[in-house]
Amino acid sequence: MKFLTVAAAAGTLLLPVAVSAHPGGLTTSSGSVAPQVSVSPTSAEALFGDNRPLVTATTSPIAQAASAKLVPAGSVLWTTVLWAAAAAIVAAIITGVMARQVKISEFRQRWIDALRDDVAEFFGEVRRCREIATRGLPMEVGARSKLEVQEFEPALLRARVLLARIRLRINPVPNRFSDQDRSFLSSMSLLLSPVTNWEAAGGADIELQLAEAELEARRLLKREWQATKGRVLLGW
Repeated sequence: MKFLTVAAAAGTLLLPVAVSAHPGGLTTSSGSVAPQVSVSPTSAEALFGDNRPLVTATTSPIAQAASAKLVPAGSVLWTTVLWAAAAAIVAAIITGVMARQVKISEFRQRWIDALRDDVAEFFGEVRRCREIATRGLPMEVGARSKLEVQEFEPALLRARVLLARIRLRINPVPNRFSDQDRSFLSSMSLLLSPVTNWEAAGGADIELQLAEAELEARRLLKREWQATKGRVLLGW
């Protein structure tokens, strides 16, 4: 004789029942799966004295599916570990690529800053050459020669060094910006040409060449700055 707990209006009753096993199962309150049982009419009559409805305990479809498709805990653990490892590897790769691009962008920014400084100083030295030569025009030959040696020639030498540094900073390999780069370097050379001669530098009008060279320099610097900014934002 086995007992089945049944909730009634007056409380909980323990029914003596005859249990028969079925293919399904009964999920108990403790979570274990027991055989499906049914209460026979004889046991119900013995308790209540009349023919009460047959009480049958069945298993819900969800409980049956859960018991039939139970996944081993080891498989779930290994799957979680593998996904976590894959996510960590992908995150490390992305972080490495982004760090490399940021470093390259920092180098490009330093190159832009150095080019801008050289161009600005070059413009200043060209103006200085012209100013020195203009100042020496009314001087006597001896005084002019002294001024030429002490001030003009050092300024001209500095301008030539700066122009060489500017040329070395420009990419010589053919690319889609090669025409713009050649135009920029050509404007730099044309700006220096009028002041390379002491006699002609004093009367040279370099303002037009200076304006053209400044425009070319602005275009190049803006182009490189946009490329650097895009590399940082897009991770090129």
